[in-house]
Amino acid sequence: MKKLDKVLISIVVSLVVIGVVVGIFTRFSYKDNVSFSRISNDIDDYKIVVGDVDSDRAFYKSFYVENIKSLSDLELESDYILKVRAEDDRKTLNNTLYTKVNVVKIYKGNDLKGKNYVYIYEPCFFDVCNKTFYSQWGYNFMHSNDEYIVFLRKIKAPQGYHYKNNEGISFLFTSVPYGKYKLKDTGEVIAVDEKKIDQGLKYGDVKDLDIITSDSDVANRYESIKNEVLRKYK
Repeated sequence: MKKLDKVLISIVVSLVVIGVVVGIFTRFSYKDNVSFSRISNDIDDYKIVVGDVDSDRAFYKSFYVENIKSLSDLELESDYILKVRAEDDRKTLNNTLYTKVNVVKIYKGNDLKGKNYVYIYEPCFFDVCNKTFYSQWGYNFMHSNDEYIVFLRKIKAPQGYHYKNNEGISFLFTSVPYGKYKLKDTGEVIAVDEKKIDQGLKYGDVKDLDIITSDSDVANRYESIKNEVLRKYK
């Protein structure tokens, strides 16, 4: 193979790798960015829309772990297990909330020692114009000043890519909906009537739910894992 051909192939491969990385972070870009503080006062009146995994399975499988059955599955698949406290410092991005959380305790992920905070992409967002809260796969966002046990994964980047700004301390949940568990004043775990969701529930109707799902199997598994989490992680 000629030297020029090798150089061209190397350039093409590099461009593909860069494209993958850019694609990952573009999915969580700042398009339509709205400060969370602008909408937090009236979100109880927002109508809710809940998307299921089947409607976007290819994307889900690209970033999250499917078929979580137990706490041990979560622990095995997670890069980090943390106790965190959500802050008001968050932004509504394109298809996600980008939330700053204080690191209260590290159970897994010693490379975060010395870090006082990290960022989590929460799979939900607000449409201010239409006053709508979109929950992806039943996710309900972390309430400010509450503490949670969270199971997180790194956003994988190809070798040689250098994280920019806060990308190196920005994480995804290992699983949705099984990636976070509120510690104090724990919320309810119930299956919501799908007809009620379709008929137009408001966020105020579901704000105290740990997850927003009409699937009783998902709700029951979440509650089972939650009970184990609360016993083990304090």
